[in-house]
Amino acid sequence: MLRCILITAIHYRLVGGLEMNIEERIHQLCEKLMSLGYYRFQVKSIMQTVMDNNDMHSANGDQQLKIVNVLEDYEKLANDYVLAYSK
Repeated sequence: MLRCILITAIHYRLVGGLEMNIEERIHQLCEKLMSLGYYRFQVKSIMQTVMDNNDMHSANGDQQLKIVNVLEDYEKLANDYVLAYSK
């Protein structure tokens, strides 16, 4: 299991009004990217790049939201790729 962040006070509102803990959202995105073909080390590298190679466990709320935004962009890219090349 890829546990990315330990801060639990921040919540993230998903499309449709569902709310989840931001760490749960990051974990969900990590799992989704791996199911789309990314390796664990690639997902970790993406997050480290967002964090400027700092310790991900020390991420503040703004950094966590930035991680979510970037992972969502990668998820969209991977979904688009799968749709385009799975015909």
